[in-house]
Amino acid sequence: MKNLERYELLVKQMLKDWNRYSSAQKAFQPSPNEWSIAMVYEHLLKIEGNVKLVMQKHLKTGVIKKVKFSNRKNYFLLIVALILPKKYKVPKSAPALTGEFDTNLWLSQVEEWKQHFKDIPKEHANSLLFKHPLAGPLTSEMTAGFIYYHAFHHLRQLYRIKRNPLFP
Repeated sequence: MKNLERYELLVKQMLKDWNRYSSAQKAFQPSPNEWSIAMVYEHLLKIEGNVKLVMQKHLKTGVIKKVKFSNRKNYFLLIVALILPKKYKVPKSAPALTGEFDTNLWLSQVEEWKQHFKDIPKEHANSLLFKHPLAGPLTSEMTAGFIYYHAFHHLRQLYRIKRNPLFP
């Protein structure tokens, strides 16, 4: 799965970067309303974990629909939005952040993602398994694309934090 492989490589690179940051750098917030590096990483970890749980729930309950053109169109628009250098408000459904982040948990979550996608029955390859708060229902491949582009989108945020003149 192309998107999932790209996501795994991106996470591994982000974790290498994480290990290079000092504690002060991880905790630095450009302003009280902006996230720190630790909060960005925590956000990615929590969102991706929640997405996987929702997909697993849909597979267990059998509440599954087939993909339509409108789902593909909305997915395309979501990816374009994530690629654009624009800031977006976090959906209200996103979990609260504490600044706590566990590298081992993120690595194990990537492995769980890989196994999760292997375990999806072939008959559900074009089934809608996750409902994005803005784009609506997505297939497993679309969801893998979302988690990759979502993490990629936050790289720009990390660069903005590091370019701040007060960054330690």
